Amino acid sequence: MKSKLPNIGATIFTQVSALAVKYNAINLGQGFPDFEPDPVLLDCVQKSIVDTNHQYAPMAGYLPLREILAEHHQLKGENMAECITISAGGTQAIYTAISAFVDQGDEVIVFEPVYDCYIPAIELHGGRPKIVTTYPPFFDINWEEVASAVTESTKMIIINTPNNPSGKMWRKDDFQQLSKIIDGREIMILSDEVYEDIIIDKRIHISPYDIESLRDRTISIHSLGKVLGCTGWKIGYIIANETYTREFRKVHQYNVFCVNSFLQVAMAEYFSRELHVRTSLGHFYTQKYNLLKNTFSESHLKPLKVEGGFFQVFNYEEYSLEDDVNFNEQLIHYVGVAGIPLSAFYPSGAVKNKYIRFCFAKKNETIISAANALDKLLIRMKTI
Repeated sequence: MKSKLPNIGATIFTQVSALAVKYNAINLGQGFPDFEPDPVLLDCVQKSIVDTNHQYAPMAGYLPLREILAEHHQLKGENMAECITISAGGTQAIYTAISAFVDQGDEVIVFEPVYDCYIPAIELHGGRPKIVTTYPPFFDINWEEVASAVTESTKMIIINTPNNPSGKMWRKDDFQQLSKIIDGREIMILSDEVYEDIIIDKRIHISPYDIESLRDRTISIHSLGKVLGCTGWKIGYIIANETYTREFRKVHQYNVFCVNSFLQVAMAEYFSRELHVRTSLGHFYTQKYNLLKNTFSESHLKPLKVEGGFFQVFNYEEYSLEDDVNFNEQLIHYVGVAGIPLSAFYPSGAVKNKYIRFCFAKKNETIISAANALDKLLIRMKTI
């Protein structure tokens, strides 16, 4: 049998998590919180399980939840909830959008470092990914390179802000540059914004959906699992205009059809009671970020700038000439701390060493325990 993805194996996240279990390492690799969601949310879920219908939700999603989300995003108009479709997490939304719009031979521009689900979805649908690389430590976009990458075959540009893994956020000037490049062309934007509320030091998240010249070209992807610290629940949503929404739902209805009903009802109830929750996340995760950065300072790993998301990339070149995959395996085996090598986000191979990513969406004691374990790094690496 011929594989449709012959070069794809287990993801780096699966591999690292397995190694972390094998060596009983603290897992700062995979991006999920190790603390419980808000007890108020869990109460809403328990109530919903008892009180609500357990059959299919509406295909587009539970209307009261969509209305609350439309209000949160300040969408205008009588039927703006119709611009929102509830999805089974961000990844399903991304895959469905690519399924709905990318045809054989279409080119899709992606930016490295790139999250691992984009390129396989493009290739499965006959598209051709075109990579524009940004480099640490600043991850700035070369807009001349973007302009050169655009051709008559370009169908879509995928962006990720705040970026996983770099923490880089797009600014208004970036969107202005993008708008100039695609002006007059039929190119759509798929905007992965799952970390939109997790902003460090009171920065401002901007979506292309907020930019008038880009709004009608954009499908924006959002994650309630990330927002509420319950990634295993796999609930997200998209925002798009009427035309894009109609085409998205054509695929969505035959992909998952709908998302579980009782959690949608519970989330609508929770947001109606806890209006502040999304605006407070920036402060909450900034404290986590500062704790990680301060406690890890003793290891003398060099932190790169983080603007959003819940990941910190460190430069380790002071300690090792190993590539980042081997360095990460040494940390797991000898130190008991697991990260993710940055090269996993560079399918072009442009970056292979010096950098490793850690997740700070963890309990304070988890972060402190990892920092204490990393104190061994000085002794061990200096003696190797």
